[in-house]
Amino acid sequence: MLTYEFIFYRLLVSCLCGALIGFEREKHGRAAGLRTHMLVSLGSAAIMIMSLMILDLHKNSISHDLNYPGSIRFIFQPSEKTMLRINSFA
Repeated sequence: MLTYEFIFYRLLVSCLCGALIGFEREKHGRAAGLRTHMLVSLGSAAIMIMSLMILDLHKNSISHDLNYPGSIRFIFQPSEKTMLRINSFA
C-alpha cells in the first residue's frame, strides 16, 4: 500500500532533480529551463505513482500464470513461426 509520505517524498525528489537539471540549463542559457524541467519531472513522477496505485488496487485480480493467453505469452514464449516472421523484417 502506498502511503502519503511515500507519494510526497517521491514527488519532492522528482521536483528537486528536475530543478537541478533546469537550473543548469538556465545557467547556460538553453531553451527549456527551471520551471519546464520541474513540471516535466513532477508530471512523470505523478504518472508513475498512479501506475503503482493502479497495480496496488488490482493486485489480486491480475493473473501471474505464464500460460495466460495474452501479450505476455507472445513476448516470453514466441513460436518458431513468429521468430521467422520477426527475423524477416530485418
